[in-house]
Amino acid sequence: VEFDPEVVYTYIRQSYPDLRKVINNLNLNTVNGKLLSPKESGADADYKFKILELLGQGDFEAVYELALKQVPAEEVESLYEYLWQNLKLLPACKDKSVYQKAVLVIADGLRAHAVTSYPHVTFQATCIRLLMAVS
Repeated sequence: VEFDPEVVYTYIRQSYPDLRKVINNLNLNTVNGKLLSPKESGADADYKFKILELLGQGDFEAVYELALKQVPAEEVESLYEYLWQNLKLLPACKDKSVYQKAVLVIADGLRAHAVTSYPHVTFQATCIRLLMAVS
């Protein structure tokens, strides 16, 4: 299988620590002996990448729609960890103080998530605060 190490790393970041999911995504996205990047494959699991991309663009409405339509309630918690692990991919988070504010926003959102009956609402509120922190 032909692959770019960065593409493999992208799949690992997307699904870690669930290595079975990593392997499954690699298998599903290999076509004709070539590993496709998540953007080329159009895989549903790509919502994590898309949410991060939309946050980087400041497009809250699209984040809201995507989270509501594609993210099962039981997977919302994993989005907080994914965002935390990948904050530095947001251009604004290259600045140390912005990055630190963003980490605090995610930590607050995760705490609120632990006691909510509506995980999507808590995640949306966190995204709003995160956009305010990185703008």
